Amino acid sequence: MGKKVLHWIYACAMITGLSLATGARAETVPYLPTDLNMWADGGYTNYTIGQYNVALGKKFYQLRFTIDVSELPESPSGFNAFTASLDTPIFHAIRLYRQNGALVLRVDAPSQIGGSLVSSVYSGLTFGDVFDVRIDVEIDQQSWKIWINENQMHAGGFFSTSGDVQSLRLIVGNYGSPSEKNAIRAKLSNVIMHTVAVPPSGGDSITPDQPFVWIGASTRLKPRAEVFGEEISYQWFLHGKPIPGATQPELEIERMTMANDGIYALEISNPAKTLRFETRLWALEQTRPRNLSTRAT
Repeated sequence: MGKKVLHWIYACAMITGLSLATGARAETVPYLPTDLNMWADGGYTNYTIGQYNVALGKKFYQLRFTIDVSELPESPSGFNAFTASLDTPIFHAIRLYRQNGALVLRVDAPSQIGGSLVSSVYSGLTFGDVFDVRIDVEIDQQSWKIWINENQMHAGGFFSTSGDVQSLRLIVGNYGSPSEKNAIRAKLSNVIMHTVAVPPSGGDSITPDQPFVWIGASTRLKPRAEVFGEEISYQWFLHGKPIPGATQPELEIERMTMANDGIYALEISNPAKTLRFETRLWALEQTRPRNLSTRAT
C-alpha cells in the first residue's frame, strides 16, 4: 500500500437554526467545512477522506456545494474520483470522474433496504470544470434527487435502516483500481448541509372573509387552520401567477376591483414539502336599480 498523503484545508461555519411557523426554533445544523481543497498523490488506496456527523432524526436533507474538477485525471475504472457519500448507514453516493476527456456522474444506491447496489451512470457531461451540485433526500418518500447547476440528473430510491442520514463523507482519490496512479485534486466551496425535521402541515384550506366582495370594499384571505412546520414560507397566487410581495400567511385586498376577481392559491412550503390551497373570489359591481314606474296618460 502506498503511503497516504492527506492534505485537508478547511474553514468551519455553523448554519444557524431557523424559526418554526409556530414560533419555536429548528435544530442547529452541525459544523461543516465550507471551503475544501482536497488532493491525493497517485496510487492505489491513496485518498483523502473527511467524515462529518449530520443532524439526526430529520425528514429532509440537502447537500449543496460548488466544485472545481479541472484537475480530475482520466480514470478508465471510475475509481480515481471525487465522491460524496450520505450514509444511513447504508451507502448512498455520487461519484465524479473523467473518461475520454469528458466528465461522468455515477450514482450508487441500493435497490431497496438490504438490496444489492445499483449504479446509474451519466456520461459526457458538458457543464465545464466549475459547477454547482445539489442533493435532496426525502426520508419519508425514500427518494433522492441530484442536480448539476439547475439540471436534474437523477431521481431514485434512497433507503435507510436508521430512518435518517447518519453522516456525510467527502472523498477524493483512488480507492478501487491498482492500475491507476494519477494524482487527483478537487476544490469545493460553499459547502452547506441543510436539514428540516418537520414538513408543513395544517392550513386545511384558505377562506376569504366573504367570497363575494363589492367593488371598492376590502377583504382578507388566510389559512383556515394553524400551520405547523420548520422554515415555512408563503406565496399567494392569482390565476396561477405569483402575486408580487404576497409572502405572508394572510392576503389583504384593501380595495376590490375587477382585476382582483378570480382564483386565488396559497403555497405553504419548506424544502421538505409544499402544500397548496385554492379558493374563488368574486367581485360584485353595485348598480342603481332601474325606475320601472310609468307615467299615466
